[in-house]
Amino acid sequence: MNKIDNPTYFTLTLSTSMVVHACIYYANPMSRLSDHWKMVEKSRRILVLGTSPFFFLFLLSLLYLGEFGSQVVPSNQAKKQRTNWGRSRIEDQENLHFLMKKLVQGGNQTDQREATRFACHSDLHTNVCASNRPVRIDTLTMKVYAPFSQGMPQANRIIHPYPKKEEKWVKRSVSPVQILQGNISPPPSCHYTHNVPAIVFSSGGYSGNVFHDFSELIIPLFLTSRHFQSRLQFIVTDFKPIFFDKYRNIFSHLSSYAVINPAASVGVHCFPGVVVGLHYHDHLAINTTAIPRGYSMLDFKQFLRESYNLKIRDLSPAEKPVLILISRPKSRMFLNEDQMVTMMKELDFKVVIVTPDMMANIGKFAKIVNSCSVLVAAHGAGLTNIIFLPQEAVMVQVVGLDLEWASTHYYGKPATEMGLNYLEYKIEAEESSLISLYGRDNPIITDPASIGASRGMLVGRAIYLGEQNFNINVSRFRNTLVKALELIGHLAPLVLRVGIHLEIYSLFFTDHPIITDLASIEAKGYRGCRAVNTSRPQKDFSNEIANQQYEVIQQEEVSQEDCKRGLIASEHVHMTVSNFYIDYLLIKSSSIVPDIDPVAGSDAAEL
Repeated sequence: MNKIDNPTYFTLTLSTSMVVHACIYYANPMSRLSDHWKMVEKSRRILVLGTSPFFFLFLLSLLYLGEFGSQVVPSNQAKKQRTNWGRSRIEDQENLHFLMKKLVQGGNQTDQREATRFACHSDLHTNVCASNRPVRIDTLTMKVYAPFSQGMPQANRIIHPYPKKEEKWVKRSVSPVQILQGNISPPPSCHYTHNVPAIVFSSGGYSGNVFHDFSELIIPLFLTSRHFQSRLQFIVTDFKPIFFDKYRNIFSHLSSYAVINPAASVGVHCFPGVVVGLHYHDHLAINTTAIPRGYSMLDFKQFLRESYNLKIRDLSPAEKPVLILISRPKSRMFLNEDQMVTMMKELDFKVVIVTPDMMANIGKFAKIVNSCSVLVAAHGAGLTNIIFLPQEAVMVQVVGLDLEWASTHYYGKPATEMGLNYLEYKIEAEESSLISLYGRDNPIITDPASIGASRGMLVGRAIYLGEQNFNINVSRFRNTLVKALELIGHLAPLVLRVGIHLEIYSLFFTDHPIITDLASIEAKGYRGCRAVNTSRPQKDFSNEIANQQYEVIQQEEVSQEDCKRGLIASEHVHMTVSNFYIDYLLIKSSSIVPDIDPVAGSDAAEL
């Protein structure tokens, strides 16, 4: 081959000429003009080429190849790279086909829809249609033009792309999307062309309430889109800027592309595939077997940790465990919240009272929840924040009258699927404010189930969700929190305070039988706690009676139940002699403390 016809020789010659010229030009300013033209003339002898601006741009690209000659790709390697590129495009299409198929089929089922590459899924809660073939979406009319598939009946569909389709109000508040399947002639021209599939959904419905935001939008978005690994674009009808501003961390981790607001981006958008609608499994739930890659609620929690940069995955021991108490300003309020907080602090919790304004910034609030061990709240949307709790943390739900089913299915069952410990405190009738409104013998109190059956569900919701507040029995609720301490492994440290109260009382009632009995329970309880957590130092009781009792029970078998009895025995006895007998009766009435014979006659009067 002639050198002048050799592309590599051409590139290297031109680049060498230009580099030498550049060096002379900057090294010797006085002669740069004359040398410049000499170099140009020399170059012309080798190559006679035009000097149009387009050509010089072409030369610059060749110069790059000449200067980095080692990176010039031989023709056979270039062919191989082109082949790999083509193969990756084919693999992407095959992967898209697989993901779309599984979205509408679930599991590994196969039927004629695999060949048609367009299918729809319908259940009680939602409709979802998916196509892995190119579609055109007119954002002005929200019509999706899908290709016709052989063997598939040609039919148009109207979908309201929001879960809970069984509720009539949802349909009225969610804009429909029409899918036109068939040969549209002529098809609308593309104004915007995208190289990733689209997911179309609505941010209408019940959005704006944190429970509905996560249960009906964010979790369904996760299970519908996560397997695309951010290579997709959202088209959102009924667009609410405040919703996307609040959850922008989540959307930026689900998609690498900007969300399309149809009203702000009017035109025909062309995509290689589309999913219209969102899959929905249950309240705050993911059915692992029904989606590609088998994601679970534990995977969703990990996704949230990544989205909000949350550091704590598993609960770790803390010197003073943090308890979050969600304070409601309207219905289902804790009327004696101050007494509850005092009791919580006596149990060695660091209490954080959370009000609705603290939950407005979800990023900051997520970090607060992620650092706590126990979350306490009445049944309501605030409990949704359990999604940010560390694994093995405890959720305590206060369940009002006629709220048992909702409490279990909205939050109780989901909590266990998230790897949390779940406790519930069912109030007694006397703890509900409805008694003061309707009277103790009203069916609203005595037979709540009959209210919904006879007067309708909306009436029942208005009464039990809208009118009911709580005056918590602090002594009874205390037992629930003791269980929470046991679950987070913090029961044993509390027993370091065992003996303090009795040591003071023994100064006045050294030989009193009540002191002796309580000291026995307390000492045995301390040894029971040591059996659970042997890392605690041995207690040196300064009270002689407690020391004697501790020596007695050294030879007895003890259990974690003894630990709880001892703790409650100690914590119920306050440091005032005037309250001693009252506290003794409280201890005696506790279901987990054994009976102690009361002191009769003059002995009781002395207390």
